[in-house]
Amino acid sequence: MHAGCVDVHRLYGGGFAARCGGISSHDLGEEAEGGEEAMTWCCASFQDSHECRLERGLSVIAAEGLAEGDPGFFLLQGRAVAGDDPEPLTHSAPISTVFQTGIVFYPWCGVRLEAFYRDSLRALAEADRSLRIST
Repeated sequence: MHAGCVDVHRLYGGGFAARCGGISSHDLGEEAEGGEEAMTWCCASFQDSHECRLERGLSVIAAEGLAEGDPGFFLLQGRAVAGDDPEPLTHSAPISTVFQTGIVFYPWCGVRLEAFYRDSLRALAEADRSLRIST
């Protein structure tokens, strides 16, 4: 787990934003390094949930649409182990180390995700491609 990343969804019921690797709350509308426009996040909790997506706990990932013209969708994903932790090998029954389910609204601020991230969904999905569990 990154030094600054805590599973606040578990500790506080999701009411507070997590901190991942010393990332502070977002600067909306300011330019990123190199003159690129900074990502506009719906809330600090969503930004942190997306940026902590390889850590143990809850995160949000984006996925490409399944059919031509489908804009894509968002998944709430939970991890029992961090991305670089070894898989548990000594268990008498099969266990899931990662689970996910589709979401339309972000649970902590209520924004409709597809509408809010319409212009950046493809870039988010591309960055998250390796994290999605294939069905």
